[in-house]
Amino acid sequence: MNLYAVLGSPIAHTLSPCIHKKAFEVKGISADYIPLHMPPERLAQDIDFLRHHFSGFNCTIPLKVKILPHLAETDRAAAWLGSVNTVACRDGKLYGYSTDGYGFLSSLALEGVSLAGKRVLLLGSGGVARVIAHECASAGADVTICARNRQTGCELAETVKEHAGRTVTYTDRPAAADYDLLVNGTPVGMSPNTNDSPIAKEFLSGIPVVFDTIYAPAETLLLRSARECGAKTINGLYMLIYQALRAQEIWLDIKFTDEEVREIAAHVQAELDRRDAQ
Repeated sequence: MNLYAVLGSPIAHTLSPCIHKKAFEVKGISADYIPLHMPPERLAQDIDFLRHHFSGFNCTIPLKVKILPHLAETDRAAAWLGSVNTVACRDGKLYGYSTDGYGFLSSLALEGVSLAGKRVLLLGSGGVARVIAHECASAGADVTICARNRQTGCELAETVKEHAGRTVTYTDRPAAADYDLLVNGTPVGMSPNTNDSPIAKEFLSGIPVVFDTIYAPAETLLLRSARECGAKTINGLYMLIYQALRAQEIWLDIKFTDEEVREIAAHVQAELDRRDAQ
């Protein structure tokens, strides 16, 4: 039986085993997936164990960066981001991938939302925002970044502009009428701080689509406010699901249908609901 894992510290509350075990079940694949407590200082001494006992694994922060020196090769997304969340073990070598961008684009596509020619306002300048800014610009969107830290926001705008070949701007005074899509790439509104929103409700009027990378709660204050303003709203659950399933596609050379994705997402949402009820 092939063995897979998610590495991290802490790791107790990860949803990765829930997603991957259900995906194996849906596909009828005999494999196991475990959470593996891995402090960053232990990675180097355990790398050979990982290389020879696992068929693949996922990494959480800060292992997404710490793993890089141990990889034989990375895909283009991982090379640009300087981090990986998925590692494939092949013939004693480790290969790194970043699947977060795929997760974002696939979750939009599932909802029929395109990016080409759209005006996107992205809130945040951290790791998730970095992925989303690059994917939006590469897909032909006009991206504006709004972040609390002006310096990191401007730096991200310049970096994405260089790599994607499109103008990316920074603003600290966005106007709602200027955007087709708003994306929250910050943790503001995540449980347990569910009474927080990264932007005022009055700003949301006139924005047709609002995407929040947060998936717990299922409807953040931002999404509830956007829905009440008439916007189409999308949370981060399917982004989470798709980035995980992309890892399985890399490991096992398989594909998931929309029906299978929805079945897995329903299973994960049920687990989130169970945890919330505890």
